[in-house]
Amino acid sequence: MPCTHLKELLKEEAEVITRHLEEFMGHKHIGDGDKAKSEFIKEYGWIMREMYCDFCPDKEGCDAYEETKRKNSIPE
Repeated sequence: MPCTHLKELLKEEAEVITRHLEEFMGHKHIGDGDKAKSEFIKEYGWIMREMYCDFCPDKEGCDAYEETKRKNSIPE
């Protein structure tokens, strides 16, 4: 079964990025907002996804959750 909460996950990720982007840009010395967003997602996207999916009530049987567990060694 594919993720049924993708829209909600992306909304949450966008809010986290928006809250922390300016500070991230300063720490990484990135002047371009689009490049900073891309770098932020590369660096932190996996953990945002893991945290969101780990608390999802529909994670059992979800292909996206199973892939996330496999890639990031989330314990059962």
